[in-house]
Amino acid sequence: MDIKWKEMKNIHVYSMGIVPDLVHWLFDFYHCFGCYFMVENGLMRTDEEIKPGKVNVVFPSIFNTVESSTSRKLTAAIRSTISGPPDVKNRYSARSLRYGAITELALHRELSVFAGCARSGHSTGTTVDDYIDDNNPAYGLQAGMARCGYQDLASNLKAKIEVPRLEALGVEVAASVDELLTREAQIFDHRYGHTSPEALLGEWSKLITSDLASRRMQTPVINADLVSLAAGLNQALSMLTGLTNQMQSLAQHNENLEKKIATQSSELASLREDSRKSAIKLSVLKTPQHSGRKRAKSENTYVDVISPAVLFQSDEVTRAAIAAPHAPAVGKKDPPKPQLTEVLLAARTVQQKTSQPLMQKTDFLDLLLEHRETLYLEKLHETPIAPHCQRQGGASILSSEVNIS
Repeated sequence: MDIKWKEMKNIHVYSMGIVPDLVHWLFDFYHCFGCYFMVENGLMRTDEEIKPGKVNVVFPSIFNTVESSTSRKLTAAIRSTISGPPDVKNRYSARSLRYGAITELALHRELSVFAGCARSGHSTGTTVDDYIDDNNPAYGLQAGMARCGYQDLASNLKAKIEVPRLEALGVEVAASVDELLTREAQIFDHRYGHTSPEALLGEWSKLITSDLASRRMQTPVINADLVSLAAGLNQALSMLTGLTNQMQSLAQHNENLEKKIATQSSELASLREDSRKSAIKLSVLKTPQHSGRKRAKSENTYVDVISPAVLFQSDEVTRAAIAAPHAPAVGKKDPPKPQLTEVLLAARTVQQKTSQPLMQKTDFLDLLLEHRETLYLEKLHETPIAPHCQRQGGASILSSEVNIS
């Protein structure tokens, strides 16, 4: 029997042929496992062992034991069988088993370094290791036979393998074996008129063979139409799956495009707003601060400044003053230059004409600048705007001395 041995340190897997021991049955692998399976319930698994996945484990009781704990147990078992003072016992441990086995392989006259390394799992230290098939059972079989007491390794490797049979027990016990099998297995068949286990098993083997051969001759009939229909359904299912994947891909692509368009629209709106604010600021900067006041004109309407007192009057008075704009008579001087309150009143006029809700005082000058082209207000100040109403950070900061709210 060949098993695959795995090294714990490097996870290296190689062949490990199991050879029966030639010296004593106590050390024979097959005898030990046979006793474990047949006498010690080695094949039995309880519900507690099946649930954690131990149904295929050879030794469930030690499945969770770590390697270091196993080494300590082996060391304790070895030292308990050795007589002598403590210093002598302490020379031996679980590693001594490997020392002894590898030393025995090294001293064997029929083994080479390759054969010893094939069994122990060590490397030869050369690049030859990369080209050796260590999964070949014959590679480490010679060293395994040497460990089990065989001497003529070359001849034993070529020996014919015999399957164990009951005849190997000898002729003197043949009758007892027949009676044992007849009694335990209750073998009897009235068709043959005897109870010889070997004869009955032979006849039963013939019956089983003929029945198996007759079953193999019966080939099930498959309807060609059903086969064609199944093939067509499989093809249609494959096409449907492909179309579904394409639709999902297109939907994902459309979703990405919509997100991209929304992002670009938002960026465009932001750019437009920034451009509008920049244009307003530029128009303010281009207006001379000390030029003479010009009359605001439209096609048929003159929007003139109004007295500061009108700002604090009722809405009806303000609307009446705005509804009756006038131009100075010929030869008359222009009205007095507007003050800050007149600027605010003009902004209030813009607010009323655009039907916008009443805004805070920090937004009046912005509103005035936004609609100045509509009202043709070219210049409202001859002198610079006072520090208390200069623009800061894109918004008009008006003095608290003028109550506009």
